[in-house]
Amino acid sequence: MSNEQFVLLVTVPIKAGCEDEYLALVNAVNDEMRQEPTFVNTVLHRSAEDPGLFMLHETWRDREDFFSVQMKKPYRARYEARLPDLLRAPRELKIFEPLRADYVAPTVGSGAAVPDETSKPSPVAVLKRFYEAEGAYMNAGGAGGGASFAPLAATLDPEVVLHQSPDLPWGGDFQGHAGYENWARQMSEAFDRLEVKDRQLISEGDIVVAICRLVTRSRSSGAVVDAPMTQVVTVRGERIVEFRPFYWNVPDYRAAIVEG
Repeated sequence: MSNEQFVLLVTVPIKAGCEDEYLALVNAVNDEMRQEPTFVNTVLHRSAEDPGLFMLHETWRDREDFFSVQMKKPYRARYEARLPDLLRAPRELKIFEPLRADYVAPTVGSGAAVPDETSKPSPVAVLKRFYEAEGAYMNAGGAGGGASFAPLAATLDPEVVLHQSPDLPWGGDFQGHAGYENWARQMSEAFDRLEVKDRQLISEGDIVVAICRLVTRSRSSGAVVDAPMTQVVTVRGERIVEFRPFYWNVPDYRAAIVEG
């Protein structure tokens, strides 16, 4: 295997309204490819003038391995299959050879750090990726609408546990990817609108507390519930291992569904 590095610059123009789905797909790929032995780093950029224009800056070792092995990895299949429907113009890929790299030297108390290929995303960053994937999944209609669960699964530990109040129509504990997908299916069947507003994230170690307003609309009755919700999320490495949501008024959700 060659250790010679090369850089890929990939420009991806996405159709208006498809940005969240694209982000969920590309983040799922990035989460997996960072484990590859020839991977060095990647940076995902978004145009400041065009919210649908993205650019991937990837650094790899061994160009032959990238095109003959990495591009054929199974975790890329969903991304490559779905991307043509999201593009508003062909993506462009260019290859460069790195000549020089300069960074600002960190100073005590500055908070600056030299990029490190071994660094891992913060728990808040992991949770934000989950929310992007969840939003794209729900907006696409969930399992009933044919949405892929793969981008969501990429943010969840295989043993993830979701604890829901037993008093909720979708109450109980949901374990593993299959359990979480089962819960997501119940939610998409119960509500045709599920929107999170005014989200604030507070982190301490591997714990992230999300404070927000949850807006739902019942498919059966049309009743809208707009109420505060708090969620305690535990992250291990780059995956979420536990959710504990707390709803402001559980009877409101029961009533919204029963009314239908």
